[in-house]
Amino acid sequence: MAAPRIAGNLQSFRVRFEFVAALTTYGAVYLGFAVFSFTPAYRTREVAVSEVPRLLASSVVMNLLLFVVTASVIMLLFRLRFARLTFARHRVLSWVVALAGGLVAMYLINLVMSSLAAPLLPREPMDPSVQAVFQFFQPASRALMLAPPVMFLTAGFPEEFFRAYVLSFAVRGRSARLAGYALLATSLFFAIGHIYQGAVAAVVLFPIGLFLGWFYLKRKNLWELVFLHTLYDSVVFILAASFGVTPS
Repeated sequence: MAAPRIAGNLQSFRVRFEFVAALTTYGAVYLGFAVFSFTPAYRTREVAVSEVPRLLASSVVMNLLLFVVTASVIMLLFRLRFARLTFARHRVLSWVVALAGGLVAMYLINLVMSSLAAPLLPREPMDPSVQAVFQFFQPASRALMLAPPVMFLTAGFPEEFFRAYVLSFAVRGRSARLAGYALLATSLFFAIGHIYQGAVAAVVLFPIGLFLGWFYLKRKNLWELVFLHTLYDSVVFILAASFGVTPS
């Protein structure tokens, strides 16, 4: 009887340690982004539209390394496999409804939070790199063609791969308390990591992060989460190129 109990305790400790390692690393990546965005070299730089392809290529490599490779290394160190990520099966219609509903919900969150935060926080000029990317994705035909694959590689897949890994501990453990902690922590780090977009954007992205986390906990499918984030970011650029609408 003692041997199974000891083995169970060791397994429980290892899972907890893995969760702490994953969440700490996840937070460190976003906090690193935030700290870098306040350095003089970053804040005083200028970005030309001609530099955007190189900028996007470097962002793809950096984000895949920081999010996907880092999370994969932690998973492999602790479990020697990718067992934590979940891919619950849903019908095609369920996918379509979930993604459409998620997209609408995210834009409503954006609209409400932007209207509440904008009068209270200083309006900052758009980040030069973000502004250059918006200009690069013009006209609308270019945004339609390029934004989805670029957003998939720079944001949707890498960011949500790591988020899903952290949240999957709550899914596997069926723990509502752990889900709450992980949801709040990942959303806070997500918002702080995007502070370079301005204070209003960071405030908006906290509930956006909460929604993305809830979406994964509800649907339990990594790819749905990735596609929702990709779709949301892509539509931002498509709307901007078509109508000049640029959500925070």
